[in-house]
Amino acid sequence: MDLFFCPVVSEEASVVTLDEFESRHIARTLRKKTGDRIALTDGQGGHYSGEITSLKPRVRVHILERTKHDAPQPALHAAMGFIKPQRLEWALEKVTELGATDIHLIRTEHSGYGSANHGRFEKILRQALKQNQRFYLPALHLYKHIHMFIAAVQAVPQKFVAVDAHFPPLAGELQNEGDRLICVGPEGGLSQTEIGLLQDNGFKAVSLGPSRLRAETALLAGLSILRLL
Repeated sequence: MDLFFCPVVSEEASVVTLDEFESRHIARTLRKKTGDRIALTDGQGGHYSGEITSLKPRVRVHILERTKHDAPQPALHAAMGFIKPQRLEWALEKVTELGATDIHLIRTEHSGYGSANHGRFEKILRQALKQNQRFYLPALHLYKHIHMFIAAVQAVPQKFVAVDAHFPPLAGELQNEGDRLICVGPEGGLSQTEIGLLQDNGFKAVSLGPSRLRAETALLAGLSILRLL
């Protein structure tokens, strides 16, 4: 069943109205009709089955079934410096597919790109969520400086920064319990000052293997290890 996004579905609501984007996709692109069954998610674990009751001016859905999914455990944080927009958008899509619960984008010393189209980023996350039939939308965090990032993730128990093959492999440093975070640099990597700052604040420097990876590839490799081990 097709899955669509509706950010607010109250416990009392029997009928919800979808936003313009979802309504247009349902009515014009997919050519759904009144009476068709669709599924909705609020991105906070809610999963709803409903029936389309009207298509104009926006799609309205009568809620028939409700399910609440547990939050993913452990939480998986994916952090990286800003990179070229097209590659960054691809990375956002893929880390959502892999189940990241939090995404952190940081302006670092070597970030050649720092513009943040938050609305565009959120749209990409929602599309990836629906495509992969997931029910928790990653929280997106943007930082103008690495100090702000460090302060925001202080409570995460397992924090790692990918550096190079001279450091221990990430897989060997993971503990069984606790939320997990992997941080990678942008093109050109993190500066030595930034790496030292992260290490001074509880991050373990690790390796993702002998190969030199692009920033977005490194992020996916690190997140995959956090997810599977």
